Amino acid sequence: MFIGEYWFNEFEIENTTINGYAFFRDEDLYLYSPIDGVLGIVADGAVKIGDATTNYAGFDPTGHLTFNAAARPWRDEIGELVGMKKKGVRITEDLDEGTVVFSNACQIADDWIVVNVQLNHDKDLTASIYPHLHWFQETTYKPNWLLKYRWQVNGGSKIADWTSITLSHAVFTFSGITLNQISSCSEIAVPVGSTLSDIVQFKIMRDTDNDSGLFTGNDAVTGNVAALMFDCHFMLNSCGSTDEYTK
Repeated sequence: MFIGEYWFNEFEIENTTINGYAFFRDEDLYLYSPIDGVLGIVADGAVKIGDATTNYAGFDPTGHLTFNAAARPWRDEIGELVGMKKKGVRITEDLDEGTVVFSNACQIADDWIVVNVQLNHDKDLTASIYPHLHWFQETTYKPNWLLKYRWQVNGGSKIADWTSITLSHAVFTFSGITLNQISSCSEIAVPVGSTLSDIVQFKIMRDTDNDSGLFTGNDAVTGNVAALMFDCHFMLNSCGSTDEYTK
């Protein structure tokens, strides 16, 4: 049927004394206006906005919002460093600047910050996470930022061992000014059995002497380095979860 400048496939109109219903394909797919100023879109399967096959935001029959493929947005799970628990004496807080200061005497056997990140219900359970450290860069050199992590799956056995990874990639180019820099690392893949509200534990370190052996050499930065925030990026595939403990 052709209406105005649009074609509708298998389209019919049913008029009632109160509302007009526009049906598509079957009686369980229709548009209607329940009250003045409100448009209802009803589907027994899903309403999809996008290309409707691969990349789309959608609503299921309960009205729950989901995202698929390229339609998935990113979330930034934030971790404030000031006030976080610290081990060792070579990491201190500068409350005047609102930063955490890593000295060039830091030792990975003795000095670190602990950050536990609980992953939100909106996270795509198949998506990797991408940790980032925000810090003030004052020279062309970068510190040996080292990250240790272990991913605790809810309902699973405790992971006791820590995995080490370097925060070696600088997102921004240093240009001679004190730069609000972001250092990132390779993605952390989802473990088997990952579910809602998993907790990823992190230790943030400055590997001054390259004790991990993961860097090209000793830390080239002379003196202290101030850090501000730690966060994890990940992709979402829903607005929260449909149920309290399941997607």
